[in-house]
Amino acid sequence: MTTPTGHAEPPEASDSRPGVQGVPDEPTPAPPVPDRGWWRQRLRIALAVLSVGVAVNLTLWLWLGWSVPARQAAAGYSESDSIFATLMVEHHAQAIEVASLAAGRATDPEVLATTEAISASSVQQIEAHSAWLRERGIPVPAVGAEALAVAAGDASTAADDGSGPRVPGTDGHGHGEGYPDHGMLTVEQVDVIASLEGVLFELHLLDGLVRHHEGALQLAEDEVYAGEDADAVELAREEADITTAELATLRELLGPKMVARSAG
Repeated sequence: MTTPTGHAEPPEASDSRPGVQGVPDEPTPAPPVPDRGWWRQRLRIALAVLSVGVAVNLTLWLWLGWSVPARQAAAGYSESDSIFATLMVEHHAQAIEVASLAAGRATDPEVLATTEAISASSVQQIEAHSAWLRERGIPVPAVGAEALAVAAGDASTAADDGSGPRVPGTDGHGHGEGYPDHGMLTVEQVDVIASLEGVLFELHLLDGLVRHHEGALQLAEDEVYAGEDADAVELAREEADITTAELATLRELLGPKMVARSAG
């Protein structure tokens, strides 16, 4: 086809898109809009959980960092005082356990008399430290009551292997993670002592009690130096006096037996 000027008219542009010739395709649908309500709900839940965690941690921080020390200060005692009394209950519980092994194994009357005296003084000290703890609302280690039962002859022994009497809870753990053992014997050490008889038993018993008492003396001296509660410090002074006297007796008994053992 020509135009009035004689030039050829350009051909019509063809629609290269698929579909009917000359008819545009359907427009591409827009991507779906995400459901922002769902995300908002998840965000609210996450924030709620986070706020609860922050509140719990803040409460614990206030309780441990302010309330407990404030209560201790108001009552006139410090954390070192409460730790001292708690550890001494555990320490005397094991002293009763080890001393109680002498009956039926030791043959030296002096050894038997000394272990009986150690058990009796340990009973008194457990009762004194337990009373101090209870008066201040501090939990008393359950092992204290178990040891008192053993001292009174109310606890059963391990009849199957003859290793008793034993105090449940004094399992050679020292004083727990984070604390020095202060002479506390391991369960294996107590087992060895319990498996012996006669002079060999007495040697191991006395040696174990010497180290045990040395640890108790260190605890008492530390409390006398750093304690704040007057009653706790007084208990520590009594501990130091009793332990020093018992240590002297134990060493007097142990020395000649070690010499005789070496000579034999």
